[in-house]
Amino acid sequence: MQTHTCLEVDFFSEAREQFGQAIAWLNSPNCPKAHSELERQLRDRGMELLRALLQGHLNRLSDRERKQLSSRTPEPGVQVRTRARDIESDFGRVTLGRLGYKSKGRDAEFPLDREVNLPEELCSCC
Repeated sequence: MQTHTCLEVDFFSEAREQFGQAIAWLNSPNCPKAHSELERQLRDRGMELLRALLQGHLNRLSDRERKQLSSRTPEPGVQVRTRARDIESDFGRVTLGRLGYKSKGRDAEFPLDREVNLPEELCSCC
């Protein structure tokens, strides 16, 4: 029988790829020569890079929460479900996957929402 080691997930692979693409673009003939156009396009690429970094961070937190759950058993009568929540950040929309704990007669609780201090509304930039 062969054992397999778990591969470590790189939550920031999308951001790393975007950073590499931005550098390649800056070194390419497609990079605008006019300062104002270069600045505009670089700002757009930079915002998307920041969004990808934030998404990677949220994915890492979500993964940590699921791993913590696998090491303990919820209280009797508590249902645990995975839920996603969109967040409109300063950098664009991201999604937080988190666990909801629901017991009869009570609203679901989302500990990760509290941990990262998410507002009730969609927008975190307001």
